[in-house]
Amino acid sequence: MSTASTIAGADHPADELVRKAFLLTDIEASTQLWLADPLMMEPALRAHDRAIESQVGRSGGTVFFRGGDSIGAAFDSLDCAITAAVASQHQLRTTRETAHLRVRMGILEGSAVSRSGTYFGVCLHILERLLETVDGGCLAVLADLDGTPRTSIFERPERLRLRGLPGDYPVRLVCFPRRLS
Repeated sequence: MSTASTIAGADHPADELVRKAFLLTDIEASTQLWLADPLMMEPALRAHDRAIESQVGRSGGTVFFRGGDSIGAAFDSLDCAITAAVASQHQLRTTRETAHLRVRMGILEGSAVSRSGTYFGVCLHILERLLETVDGGCLAVLADLDGTPRTSIFERPERLRLRGLPGDYPVRLVCFPRRLS
């Protein structure tokens, strides 16, 4: 599904416009967790990063962003992005070091500029706004899921307003239960 075209007049000769499925993650209340117990959060964050990065790789994606407790990944298909997110949530809930973390995830399929191993564009800004609306332990997808095998795990689409953007957006949501102690 990846389509690419060179952007005419681009500042960087290697800029390409590509269509990808993007996954963005963030740990809910991470600042409070760091303040409450920094000795626990350091290994938890390492295990969090390993879990998400391994599932992204297994699903054919590429991590293009790491910042604080957030990870951004790009995939050639929406189904691969959903597979990575669901597997990551499962691994995070069932791993001792990360079971207490509530990780919110968002997926959006769209076009972005690819440059030097990272991506830029309005679809990523929309994805950041989507992630602001998601609770920890949940995955929100802003995409047409017709023909996507994993459609059945999601609730009916909700229409959400995203901060700073006009109109509302159809979002599919699935929340994962906390690990039982």
